Amino acid sequence: MNKKTIKMDLHSHSTYSYDGRSTMEEYITEAIKNKVDVLCFTDHAELMSWFRKYYVLHYDKYFDEFKRLKEKYEGKIKLLIGMEFGMPNVLTEDFDYATKYDFDMIIGSMHRTIDGNPAFDDGSVSKLHYESTLLMVEHGGFDVLGHLDVHKRYGFKVVESSEIEKEIYKACIKNNIVPEINTSTFRMGMDEAMPTMSSLELYKSLGGKFVTVGTDSHSAETVGTNFERVIETLPDGINLCYFEKRKIKTDF
Repeated sequence: MNKKTIKMDLHSHSTYSYDGRSTMEEYITEAIKNKVDVLCFTDHAELMSWFRKYYVLHYDKYFDEFKRLKEKYEGKIKLLIGMEFGMPNVLTEDFDYATKYDFDMIIGSMHRTIDGNPAFDDGSVSKLHYESTLLMVEHGGFDVLGHLDVHKRYGFKVVESSEIEKEIYKACIKNNIVPEINTSTFRMGMDEAMPTMSSLELYKSLGGKFVTVGTDSHSAETVGTNFERVIETLPDGINLCYFEKRKIKTDF
């Protein structure tokens, strides 16, 4: 299959995330209706102190339910299990513990900057967000870089960032980390995904070849949406992939 014939959603949050509103099985049945071929659960592992009082990912329960459902829906959809881990370069002890589990794919995301502040400030993108993201990618240990320019999802002004994006992409390529195309901005009425196609052209110019696509859904009703919209504008030479047992899969 080529990049246009396999439909993926590799970023979804079930009720195992503190902010997820649909069960794993609800996601699966909706994904099958939406003709999704590959679905990966990537529930939050946000273990910073300000999240800890709300939520900790229960790994054993998470894996037990996933295994049951994977067996139940065998042959109907390819199911993968992952997590979205915030700042793995800072939370090294928690990250080392989490990665003892048999994940297929791990997204590394910067929801807050290295100093513990939100990833964006009032009126413009915090330079510290990109600097923190660069440190995270240089540290490595995960498979996918989540929503590089997450700030725009919340309406913050985008500032010139091409030079540091270049360094981030260079570090991605060096550490075998694949950027994610996150389509959640489309649900918010925006006309471009995260990152932009022009940003992916920069990634391509540096030698980048692969991306994942995910809706970042927190409810099953949006699983698999806007996939075709992304594929239609994907730069030539950039192809889809997914991860299984932490190994990149590019030959479908």
